[in-house]
Amino acid sequence: TSCEHITNIRGWLNKIPKEKLVLLQSNNFVEAPDHINCVNSKEEFEQQTSLKEILYSGELVTPMYTRFMIIGRT
Repeated sequence: TSCEHITNIRGWLNKIPKEKLVLLQSNNFVEAPDHINCVNSKEEFEQQTSLKEILYSGELVTPMYTRFMIIGRT
């Protein structure tokens, strides 16, 4: 679920069969050296994933970063 570690999210999602339920997470913690694909908002994350259907989209603000979560179908 840690999409900030995946270079090409859409390419990775295209390997999952259509209509599959997925839970994805990302964050805006750009200071971590292995975070190669952070997003700045849940809206940006939704656009990045281009899921066919979004069942839930939310965020959790923590002291160091904001965690974004999407539950939806490919």
